[in-house]
Amino acid sequence: MHKLEKHPVMYLREAIDKAISILNKDIANPSKPLTSYFSYERSTGGISCHDRNIVSFQGPGKGRDGEITISMRGMDQERDTVLSKAFATENELVSTIEEWKKGIYWWQSRISFYRLVVGREYKVVRGFSDLDGRNYKEGTNFTLLAKDVFAKEEGYTLKTSAGTIRFQGQINSQILENFDLFIHEACNA
Repeated sequence: MHKLEKHPVMYLREAIDKAISILNKDIANPSKPLTSYFSYERSTGGISCHDRNIVSFQGPGKGRDGEITISMRGMDQERDTVLSKAFATENELVSTIEEWKKGIYWWQSRISFYRLVVGREYKVVRGFSDLDGRNYKEGTNFTLLAKDVFAKEEGYTLKTSAGTIRFQGQINSQILENFDLFIHEACNA
C-alpha cells in the first residue's frame, strides 16, 4: 500500500509569481508585459497592466497556509460578472490561469482613459453624457488635444477637437470603468 502524496500548499507570493510567469511567457506583446503586486500585510496581490488591475489574489491571512482565492471581471458581454476560484495547489492555479488566459489578455488590450494618446483620432461608439451634461453622440469623431487627471477630485479631462469632456470618478464610474464600450480609436471603430 502506497501512501498518497499530498500536493504542497502554495504561498500567496509564490502563486502570483507562477501566474505572472505563465501569462508573460505567452503574451502577444512582450514589450508590454503584465506586472504583479503583493502585500504581505494585507495578504493580497494581483496581476495588472499599466492602467488596470486584472486578477486579484486574496490569501488566507498573514502567516497561515490554506486556500488562495483569485478573481477577475468577466469579459465582453459578461464584464459585469466576477469570476472567482479558490485553489490550494499549483496544479489548480495553473488550470485556472490557463482557463482565464483569454480574458486576462482581453482586459489587457482594452482602451482606457490612460491609454488615450494626444494627437490621435477617436470615435464615440456609444453615446454618453459627461460630468457637465454635454452629450456626445455615437459616431462623433474627435482628435485628442490634451488630457489631465486631477487625482484629489477624481477628475478626468479630455481636451478634444469636439470640445472639453470631463468625467468624475464616482459620478462617471460606468464610463471610466468601461471606457472601451464608449470610445475607440477612429481607425479601429
